[in-house]
Amino acid sequence: MNPRASVIIPCRNDAPHLPLVLSALDAQTTPRDHYEVIVVDNGSRDASHAIARGWPGVIALVEPTPSAYVARNRGIDKAQGEYLLFLDADTVPCRDWLAAMLRAAQGSDLGLVGGRIESRVLRPSLGSRLLAWSRSAERRRAFVVEHGRLSGGNMLVARSLFRTFGPFEPGVSGGDGEFSERANPERKPVPYAADAVVEHRCDLSTLDYLRRAYRIARGQVLRAPDRYRAPPRTPWRPGFRRVGAVAAALSQADGLPIRRLGRVSLWAVLWLENWFHCAGVRAGRRGIRRRERKERPCGTRP
Repeated sequence: MNPRASVIIPCRNDAPHLPLVLSALDAQTTPRDHYEVIVVDNGSRDASHAIARGWPGVIALVEPTPSAYVARNRGIDKAQGEYLLFLDADTVPCRDWLAAMLRAAQGSDLGLVGGRIESRVLRPSLGSRLLAWSRSAERRRAFVVEHGRLSGGNMLVARSLFRTFGPFEPGVSGGDGEFSERANPERKPVPYAADAVVEHRCDLSTLDYLRRAYRIARGQVLRAPDRYRAPPRTPWRPGFRRVGAVAAALSQADGLPIRRLGRVSLWAVLWLENWFHCAGVRAGRRGIRRRERKERPCGTRP
């Protein structure tokens, strides 16, 4: 088998969603011998690796280092395709997804393609609803079209770009966007395949949503420390005015109205999100200081 494309999926505790993703890949309009599917387990404690290992035609790998980008790099090392396509273990592609991504790649010499990500709320928690709203399909589209930043949940990269610009940077967040900017130094327009749709299954608790805010903030600081030299402001202000606008936007997005008591909960989550973001920035700054101390020659002072 000499596949033209390799689909790489990092996976961590995604047993409920992974079979849907793999079934959707089996049902692609592209002939099955034209692409391979690689699932890289990243320390799952559920049946994710067993599912991947037992799925016909899937290459199941294990990457113990806890980072989706390290897991993707592990898949890149194993992949044989000319084009490398990336999904998350909770993004389910439509039947023509692979064909649409390859068409977009062939129509451009850039070697990068971003696809459409549509969110579906499976758990009616505020965390899932806020994630679906804040990462709507149109906002994600703007990241690609206006800023050239791709999402690992639906992106294509020509193998040649990894040879030229190196692999994904290890980290906790933002490595896909960072690579897409690094691999496009002239900031050429990145093709956006609107018909290459994947469904992002939003199934997280509100606490997981807050933890995500912490993780992203920490990753942003570690990846771009010069932007965060000043200490973050402590978010004392409760932000009452924002609640009404966000509640209206959520209701419009998913058709579920937020009552008075729900607005109190929404306010609390939005305020806590600011605190988690602030904590993530501080954690990232501490990580930078530790890194600088390790890199400093012995006997020198800062």
